[in-house]
Amino acid sequence: MLDTQGRTVATETSNAAIATDQVTQALSSLQLARNTLSRLQPLLGKGYVSAQQVDDARTAVKKAETAHIQAVEQANASKTAIGTTESAAATVEARRSELALAERDLRNTVVRASHDGRVTGLNVRSGEYVALGQSIFTLVVTEEWFVSANFRETELNNIAVGSCAIAYSLIDRRVAIRGKVDGIGFGVTDQERVNVPRDVPYVAKSVNWVRVEQRFPVRIRLEHPAENLMRLGASAVVQIRPGDKC
Repeated sequence: MLDTQGRTVATETSNAAIATDQVTQALSSLQLARNTLSRLQPLLGKGYVSAQQVDDARTAVKKAETAHIQAVEQANASKTAIGTTESAAATVEARRSELALAERDLRNTVVRASHDGRVTGLNVRSGEYVALGQSIFTLVVTEEWFVSANFRETELNNIAVGSCAIAYSLIDRRVAIRGKVDGIGFGVTDQERVNVPRDVPYVAKSVNWVRVEQRFPVRIRLEHPAENLMRLGASAVVQIRPGDKC
């Protein structure tokens, strides 16, 4: 009996040491997540990172904080359980921590969109399992619509942010949709260029063996377009009228 108890105490001591190491690892992961968030937040206002990247970093901090709390509670429970009659109570506390994490994960299964829109590409059915981070549909935001039109570089001097524009959706070209220039691209790439940032838009030239005018994307925000004319990826014809009053 004494030998058995000794082996049990040795095992419990080893588990406590492992739990202590896990606390150290969890604390390091938490500090790393906080440092990453601190580096990304100042870059958001400058446009160097996206809001999604900052949200992901903020979520990573919350997960690291929860993991650290769980590791501390697990370590405390492991130390308390060494050679005492309170091992059952320590086990209950550990299970409570696991239950709290499971309840948090359950709450995270409910996702609410921050914008109105339409669901497309939904390809799952009730009862199917969904892996963490798996995309199951696309939400097309319908609160605002934009048209991206490529204009020759020789025409850019006549275009400015705020210029009036008229767009005609090919769904029904009889309906004119008013809009304003929201932004003008400052860089493009083509097949002849290498080592360019991956976020720079690609605009193909129509003739490769003749020097032709490069085209740059111009982004136009549409004003109150008819819902039946708006589709993600649809085609449109655009006219920009710099002299007109919007």
